[in-house]
Amino acid sequence: MRREKEIRKLLGDRFHLMIEYTENWETEQWVLFKKYENCDPIYWSKDNKAILSSDKNTVDELYQFAQAHHKIDYFKTNNIVRTILIIVIFLISIINIFLENEPISILVLVSDLWYFIWLIVDWIILGKNYKVDFLEARENIKRGRNNNE
Repeated sequence: MRREKEIRKLLGDRFHLMIEYTENWETEQWVLFKKYENCDPIYWSKDNKAILSSDKNTVDELYQFAQAHHKIDYFKTNNIVRTILIIVIFLISIINIFLENEPISILVLVSDLWYFIWLIVDWIILGKNYKVDFLEARENIKRGRNNNE
């Protein structure tokens, strides 16, 4: 399928695009599903209907859907901005070795303290979220097993 890589990038991890190929690696058919968090039973049930499919829609409609539903990854963007700022502060601190300017030293130290606090807060939040995600996944798997019995 043309533009497959771009469509997958736009969809992110919120949707599941299943593509079936022929022996010549040409797209035979495709189907788009909504992806649910933590093994939610809805994803595996017959109630999870295809949002778009090659039987009823065109690749251009799939692309338009992907563009309309594209979300900017807040955490990834935040990390990129932080990394750039840390590099800038690092370069300023290296330059300040030769300049020996006290206000620049204070700026660098305050920035280091700020990033260190930010790092600790992220570590606490990510640890808590990981535990909750793992708990919800286990609960959904149990619920799925109980529904199948």
